[in-house]
Amino acid sequence: MRKIAALICISLTTFLSGCVPVDCLNPLYSDKNTLVEPALVGQWVGDNPEEGSLRFDLADDVYQMVLTEKKDSAYMKETVYEGHLISLGGEKYLDVAPKMFESGSAQALFSMDSSRKGAQFAPTLEKIGEGMYLEILGPTPAKGNVQELRAKLRPVHWIFKVELTEKSLSLDYFDREWVQEAIGKNLIQARHTKARSHDQTDWVLSGSTAELQQFVIHHGEEPGAFSGGMALRKLEEPHAPQSPKEKEAEKP
Repeated sequence: MRKIAALICISLTTFLSGCVPVDCLNPLYSDKNTLVEPALVGQWVGDNPEEGSLRFDLADDVYQMVLTEKKDSAYMKETVYEGHLISLGGEKYLDVAPKMFESGSAQALFSMDSSRKGAQFAPTLEKIGEGMYLEILGPTPAKGNVQELRAKLRPVHWIFKVELTEKSLSLDYFDREWVQEAIGKNLIQARHTKARSHDQTDWVLSGSTAELQQFVIHHGEEPGAFSGGMALRKLEEPHAPQSPKEKEAEKP
């Protein structure tokens, strides 16, 4: 089920092909543009249902998205995400954030040039697991000679364009490679910052929710911006067996 792997970073890469979605530090949704689509609730599968599935549950206008993927013949792994369905510019989008993440074993290293007055740690963001960054801010002066640092965990948000019917679902993610190339060509004015991921540096979108919404509306139709999509189909819910009374009632 390797095609899901690109849907949401590592865990969902077995549903979609392509690269991976760009990491955003802030959500795309707000209270004003969230949607509830009953058709999204249920279990969805790709070409090989036996390899895994994607299930959406709904509670208080928030979707819980559960990926089940086959790791070996006797083990099915579940990964849980939180989703908000929204409407922007006449299109539907899904904001997805992890509710759980697996940390890596590598150590995070932040450096600062102490010879420079007002120097800050760099990079300020270090990826510590799929879907999670550690942000270091400071140092800032405190009392006396004390310098303070602020450390914050920053879960990421991934953006997907949605096409939904009662029986079919298409998810296309905001492509990281497209964003990286656009930044390199100075074609993107949305706020972004560098983050270290293992032995490389990637761009992360750091703008506010309002800025992200304008960014998606402005670039959403550009070729290559959203990619990696795959059509999923909904599994029919099994019908409960009829009781003897129900069978008797159906007789003419």
